[in-house]
Amino acid sequence: IGGLGVAAALAFLGINFFKGYLLSKEAVQKLTAAESVEDVFTGLETLEKAGDRSWDPKSFEIVARRAMLEANTALQGNDPAVAEKFNLRAKAAFERSLELNPNFSAALAGLPRVEDALGNHAAAEEGHQKAMKLIWAREIKLRPYFHAARSSFLQALKSDNDAIALDLLREAKSRILKRREILEPRRELDEEKEIRGIIQAWLNYYEGRAIFQRGNDIWINAKPRNPELALAFLLEAQTRYQLSEKLVKGKDPRWEREAKQLKFSVETLEAAQYQPVKLSEEQIGNAIEKEAVLDSNPTTR
Repeated sequence: IGGLGVAAALAFLGINFFKGYLLSKEAVQKLTAAESVEDVFTGLETLEKAGDRSWDPKSFEIVARRAMLEANTALQGNDPAVAEKFNLRAKAAFERSLELNPNFSAALAGLPRVEDALGNHAAAEEGHQKAMKLIWAREIKLRPYFHAARSSFLQALKSDNDAIALDLLREAKSRILKRREILEPRRELDEEKEIRGIIQAWLNYYEGRAIFQRGNDIWINAKPRNPELALAFLLEAQTRYQLSEKLVKGKDPRWEREAKQLKFSVETLEAAQYQPVKLSEEQIGNAIEKEAVLDSNPTTR
């Protein structure tokens, strides 16, 4: 009886896998021939049925990746409503993959990216952290650290709080450097070099803003006034603005206005023949932390 039971179970599995295979072929045909959004959704639904038949997480990964591709196409076509529908389909597919196999690497890497696209940033961060922990060894293909760095960077740009933005930019830099450490510099792709440079430019800008505020505060409000210390901070800020100019100017409307104000302040103090003091790294770091927090709270300015 036991042998017959095993044989029956194997036959059942075989039938399901075969039906799943047939459905997969049908789905591929539908997706290849798709001419409309509705056609794509029909093909994805057929592929999901194939995955359910064969209990195959890979089928759901394919659904998710195609849905993400269609979402990006919809965004480029200025159709956010359709993009959201595809991203929701991708999210459901990745979640189904993980139900079938909680350690399925592609889904662990992909799900937080979809959460980011949907604006679910807390869930995305949780997913990125899980992916970095569990599949870091697959960085070359699945890029968990790269996508986590990109997520932190984009959240920094959306933040209206300078202290939070600075923390997110530092987190982004740490993550992209960790990827570089895992893969070795010689295996770094042009796209990764580019985003590393962009992250550093924005970090320079936000640090420069904080240092500029510190210099202005010392010049205007300190009693007794200390123009030599103020000039030192303003020159330090100016260096950071210059380092950020190529990639930040024109992206943040504050940059150009602040750069002009900073130039005027430096020229005014230099015209009075003040000589800047030498700043320690500790002084610079303290200024960045203090002023970023103050600048994030209008009631403290």
